[in-house]
Amino acid sequence: PDSRPTNRLVTEKLTLLETLMSNAPIGCGFADLNLRIVMLNERLAAINGSSVAEQVGQLVSEVVPDIWPTLEPLYRHVLTTGEAALDIDIEGPSAEDPGHIRYWLLNLYPVTVESRIIGIGVITVDISDRKAAELARVKLTRAAVDIAATAIEVRDPYTAGHQNRVAIITSTIAVQMGLDANEIEGIDLAARIHDFGKLRI
Repeated sequence: PDSRPTNRLVTEKLTLLETLMSNAPIGCGFADLNLRIVMLNERLAAINGSSVAEQVGQLVSEVVPDIWPTLEPLYRHVLTTGEAALDIDIEGPSAEDPGHIRYWLLNLYPVTVESRIIGIGVITVDISDRKAAELARVKLTRAAVDIAATAIEVRDPYTAGHQNRVAIITSTIAVQMGLDANEIEGIDLAARIHDFGKLRI
């Protein structure tokens, strides 16, 4: 039987995949079972700090040694369980922006052929700008709450320090309850201004 149509279809699919990867604004790559980089696009190579040619064939641990202690358990989990690791926040230094901490959203997928894992697909999105905006919002909110708390204490110096103590207690309880960091932060902020009504009394 003539295999040309099948070969052409495979070639077309590979060309499509390569075109998508090379033009994607996100980092894409593939590592084999030994966690050696088999392929990656230019965006992921730039995030990692060198060219595609320099990274192909290298171990992931060699390419990103600074964040490998954070990445290794995630890669191992995908290989041993066959479960994807999705939407993992990673932070660390980047050759793209020396001297600054960058933030990425990492997704690792098991790649299977005939029900056998052959490696890990990697998709990485730089979320540093979003993180900077979030951190600025948190700082602004915290500053506003601190100003309000100070105004309350000036209005009622008899109970000075009370709001801070309540915040410590409620945050400790929230941690013991296993609430997530955002919920704990919200409880802490609310506790610091729970006597806000004293400004009018």
